[in-house]
Amino acid sequence: PDSRRGGLMTQASFLAGRSDGNHAHPIKRGVWLMSKLLGDEPPPPPPNVPELDSTNPDFKGLTVKEQLALHSEKESCIACHQKIDPWGVVFEQYDAVGRFLPKADANTKLQDGTALNGVAELKAYLTAQKQRDLCRSVTSHLLAYALGRDLSYLDEADVEQLVDAAMKNGSGFQDLIKLIVTHPLFSHLEGERS
Repeated sequence: PDSRRGGLMTQASFLAGRSDGNHAHPIKRGVWLMSKLLGDEPPPPPPNVPELDSTNPDFKGLTVKEQLALHSEKESCIACHQKIDPWGVVFEQYDAVGRFLPKADANTKLQDGTALNGVAELKAYLTAQKQRDLCRSVTSHLLAYALGRDLSYLDEADVEQLVDAAMKNGSGFQDLIKLIVTHPLFSHLEGERS
């Protein structure tokens, strides 16, 4: 428990892959969590909006949270950042390469008003409040990978069927993989290859 590790979100590979190599990047981490784990793809940034740049003189001496707040004051940026930033700020206790920083400020407030402090509270929130969204997103990504193609609206009923089965059984990751490979979509694909 004191390792501050466990699961995908706290793996150093995930954390390092969603940084700029020198600094943690809450926007990249927040966008990844929204799109890959919750199935909620944020819109792309508007044209001509610069990325956060720690060398910007306006940001000198500011924490990442303060830089985000300043950056988000732009009218074209605020709507997206209100959705993205809270999901990324909870990762602030992990630096660019995934080392735990116990004194970092990872306090945030989600759009629904839930206050979180760090990844442990995020995991508890996702388990209690977003479990179906999480299961649907992971199922969709695994199914697309298993089928070797993007999913379409024609696959939605199958995805929901798999999610229902996974949620009913309290399935873990291995069980979800078994549900997918025994599903008729996958079996039909195997028949086509023969």
